[in-house]
Amino acid sequence: MLAPRRTMLGRDLPARRRLRSSVATPLTATPSSPSFADHSPRPRSSTFGLKTFLRPFSCHCSLVPGPHARGICSFSRQAPLSPPPPTSPPGSIDQSQHSVKITKMAKLKLTSWLGSSHSPGTDAEKKKEKPRPYVPSPFGRRGSETNGVSNQAPVANLVTVEPPSRMIALAQKITKDTEKLESYLKANNLPALSFDVDVPADFAKLPEDVARSRQDIIFASRELSLLAHGPRESLRWGVWEFLDVLALQIINHYGIGESIYTRYMPPKYLPPAAKLFPIGASIPLEELQAKTSLDPVNLARSLRLVMTKGIFREPHPGVISHTAASRLLAEDSDMEAWIGFNAEDIFPASAHVLESVKTHPEATEVMRSGFCFAFDTVDKEPMFVTFGKNAERARRMGKAMVSLTGGVGYEMSYLINVEGGGYDFSEIDAAGGTFVDVGGSVGFVSVELAKQYKNMKFVVQDMHKTIASAPNPICDDTQVAERITLQGHDFFKEQVVKDADGIQSPPDGREVC
Repeated sequence: MLAPRRTMLGRDLPARRRLRSSVATPLTATPSSPSFADHSPRPRSSTFGLKTFLRPFSCHCSLVPGPHARGICSFSRQAPLSPPPPTSPPGSIDQSQHSVKITKMAKLKLTSWLGSSHSPGTDAEKKKEKPRPYVPSPFGRRGSETNGVSNQAPVANLVTVEPPSRMIALAQKITKDTEKLESYLKANNLPALSFDVDVPADFAKLPEDVARSRQDIIFASRELSLLAHGPRESLRWGVWEFLDVLALQIINHYGIGESIYTRYMPPKYLPPAAKLFPIGASIPLEELQAKTSLDPVNLARSLRLVMTKGIFREPHPGVISHTAASRLLAEDSDMEAWIGFNAEDIFPASAHVLESVKTHPEATEVMRSGFCFAFDTVDKEPMFVTFGKNAERARRMGKAMVSLTGGVGYEMSYLINVEGGGYDFSEIDAAGGTFVDVGGSVGFVSVELAKQYKNMKFVVQDMHKTIASAPNPICDDTQVAERITLQGHDFFKEQVVKDADGIQSPPDGREVC
């Protein structure tokens, strides 16, 4: 059965066309309660919406054919229902808070219902109606219009700004930091950066923020280069970088830079007078080849490969000139030793590390290292013993360590400058204590410490051949030299100095005090 409702039944058409309003229970048909139209042999029903209403409007009508065709129509306006609160069970709706239904029922002939609209009702009936709550239209709110022009304020278009790509961010950072570095150089009348032969080999002391910008340029440029190459090319060409070392190994071993240097040396003028090296000097490739045992093809290949790293240049075909980097090969004996030590001792050792690990996976024995496989000393002697047997290799290693301390991050100031984080030896100095530099090469660290601390004594320990290659005297300052003792010692054996107040060991040493 249908829920109870109020209807208007009668034969007075004008009266039937008047609509009476009341709040009624929603018209709902269920399988157990047939509709009013089920009593007729030909029931018809329709549900539709009227666009003339600002809110959704629907009608459900049933018709019983007969001599006097009569029907009952139920008109409904229903507010959009907001989602039920979280605590409500699925599908349940609080009708008192979320719905309003106003039902208008009228009895009229089907022909009249299809061709005419309902009457608005009298003023008295309107007053009896309950005020309808405002419900926003589901079709959206439109701004008021005057003479066809909308009065609603325009809404600004929101533009989403995408962050720059990593490549753009790196390029911008490189530009910003480069401008900062160059501005500092200009403001302090320092030489502009270039590959020219007369450019200083090292940077002047930079303020902390400018030095950081310089480092950022280096790192950002490297990352930008990897991105520009892409993963495949980065791997393909990255594994070929050993060829750069190979070419530099040949150039350094045959003294190519020194050959160009000696061609322009004044008569009877010997190194280290490299300051008089003619700026912009050049030499034909054939003449340079005559000074070496290399054939012209291999010499040209090696030179042109290192040119890609800013070492040498070829201003004209077959003519070779110095750059700032290649000039160091002729001027700086410590740099020459550094390149020789790494290219001729460490580079071959690194090529045999895989063989060492494959043969001895534990990789714990000093006589089974890549160096031992490279120079056929496996289970015979460790690397330092091999260096000790060759005075020239020991000397080169010692000078290489001297060159290392001139590199960025390896400066002596990190040990000596207390304000910059260096160790404070004041107490040992006040007591006239002894400092032992284990693996101290030719004693350059102890020399710098002795210049700052006037009472300490120093013992420099290294391989016998390395100690023998140290300068004599070790320092021109007698007060410094007389407090430094050079001592041959194997740091894998028991320490022979027993009363030391401080010991500095190499990275693979046994003790640090």
